[in-house]
Amino acid sequence: MKSLKKPKIEIEQYYIEDLNKVDRCTSCHVGIDNPAQSSYPSPYTTHPAHYLYLENHQSRQFGCTICHQGQGRATSSIDKAHGRIEFWEEPMYKDENTQASCQHCHQDIEHLKGAETLKEGDKILKRSVCFGCHRIDGYENIVKISPPLSRVGEKVNYTWLVKWLMDPSQIMDGATMPKYDFSEEDAQAITDYLYSLTQREKNDKSAKEEIDWNLYDRGKIIYSQSICSICHSANGRGGAYKEMYAPDLSRVGSKVKREWLKKWFKNPENFFKNARMSRYRFTEKEIDSLTEYLSGEYVDWDIEEVKMSMPLPIEESSIQKGASLIKEYGCFGCHDIEGMRDIEEIGPYLKIDELEEMVAEGLTSFGDKHLQDLDFGKLTKAPKTRTDYLRIKLENPRAFRDDAKMPQYNLSEEEINALVTLVLGFSKEEPLVRYRIEKEVSDYQPTGEFAEILEDVKCLSCHKIYRKGADYAPDLSIEGSKVKEEWLSNYLKSPDIIRPMIEQMPKFNLGRESQMSGLKLSKNEMDIITDYIMTVLVSDEIPKNFLKEKNISQAEIEKGRLIYFEKGCQACHQIGREGGGVGPPLTTVGSRLTPGYIYKHLLNPRISNINTVEPNLGLSDEEALSLMKFLSNLQGKKKR
Repeated sequence: MKSLKKPKIEIEQYYIEDLNKVDRCTSCHVGIDNPAQSSYPSPYTTHPAHYLYLENHQSRQFGCTICHQGQGRATSSIDKAHGRIEFWEEPMYKDENTQASCQHCHQDIEHLKGAETLKEGDKILKRSVCFGCHRIDGYENIVKISPPLSRVGEKVNYTWLVKWLMDPSQIMDGATMPKYDFSEEDAQAITDYLYSLTQREKNDKSAKEEIDWNLYDRGKIIYSQSICSICHSANGRGGAYKEMYAPDLSRVGSKVKREWLKKWFKNPENFFKNARMSRYRFTEKEIDSLTEYLSGEYVDWDIEEVKMSMPLPIEESSIQKGASLIKEYGCFGCHDIEGMRDIEEIGPYLKIDELEEMVAEGLTSFGDKHLQDLDFGKLTKAPKTRTDYLRIKLENPRAFRDDAKMPQYNLSEEEINALVTLVLGFSKEEPLVRYRIEKEVSDYQPTGEFAEILEDVKCLSCHKIYRKGADYAPDLSIEGSKVKEEWLSNYLKSPDIIRPMIEQMPKFNLGRESQMSGLKLSKNEMDIITDYIMTVLVSDEIPKNFLKEKNISQAEIEKGRLIYFEKGCQACHQIGREGGGVGPPLTTVGSRLTPGYIYKHLLNPRISNINTVEPNLGLSDEEALSLMKFLSNLQGKKKR
């Protein structure tokens, strides 16, 4: 203990030969790789989250500045060692910005633990479609979330679009589209151009039409039973699935024309080939009801008061001005024009090759950019670092120059910090092969009739199969080894809530109109889904007929029950009305999960989800077997 409290003072350095890098950071940070010094003050303490970062990045092998930057050889002062001196190109990162370095070696940051700020920056960049204006290597094939504009005149009301272009945040709180400071005249010109692609006149449809309250009431039920609120928010409620980027519906009745809304409900892909919304297979009557509800419930009465009472012709001069503004501000960096990529001109005054040019400088190697190349413009006294440049630019895009084209995104301090972290790490410098961790690319391709259903219902908008798809709903890669066939068949007919903390999947049914729920699958389609899952989405590591022939005694069940409470499982899980609500309830777990899966899961909770928060209790084989027998016996009440 004496030696720990009075560390030896001497110059210590690590030489990383293949990087030709020398770091002397541990001359001061003497306890950086010693977990026993976690309670010591800086610089004697251990590295934060030592188990997460240094377990696979030992100081002697990697050094410190490869992640943190700074002037690794300097020892004469803190400022010099941390690189916070004039002309030093790589000052030490602050706090979460250190995660910028993770992407140099790790090609897949989406599932990288300890890089939460970096991952959030990636989400914001994709949501804001920054790669629409800035060329960024690795983002070329990212699907844009912004809607196509080729038929927007059929979709939205003229007055709504003008108001939206002037300031989206005034129309909708938290609007994804940024503010460009367009004047009303400029906004009208852009709207005139977009309308001219499909319309000869500009027009509005009033939401003041007489409401059919019977249809409205039926539509409200459909909206609820189709679980639209999982993806869509309205008046500050709903929208739990943020990465779906579904539009807010708070003012949809004033925004969207009824006839377009009805066509959208029939098949979203007719308007947006990258639509992630399921084709719900609504009947005509259900579509009328849902349209009546949305059009009557979610109205912006301020816009209704200023809508045009009759159509007006579109002036040619305004169309020309709109085309010029679209080109100048790069609107088509975010928004595609569907079905017009093979022709030379997409409309009057605009050519494809002009629109595909980037309107802003590339960001691929921003982290390599020399400090003297950063244009601080009129802010001559601003700190000259990459971090400060990015932060100022994101807070106020026109802080450096009044004529800058970048719009105002109204990002929070946390969002700015996340984006700064991401962009600081953009570099063209390739890491050494031994440091590089490649991203696993999925080669999964669904086949047969199952593939057709999967695409139609958009299962992969929520679920993931063999690393392809989304993370909102459970991964289905080994679902056939995980759940019992009878349970799966019944669940597809009528999904129940498995996890109390999140909303349930939309209901599947046989198309009986009286149930008025969403995704209508035929009996044959549900059999196809069930057969595919039970035969293809399986794991050889999970025994198929585990203990199937063995009768479980009451004594064995009781032994497992004691282990359940001894290990504290009830803190997160419920059986009946007793227990916590963090994990899924276990009242009927035996009727849902196979014994083989339960057993393997108890030994390793990450068998089907590497990001699970469930701890590994370190159970012995015998303990896991006993606990499995107890859980498998939890069948719930049998339906008569």
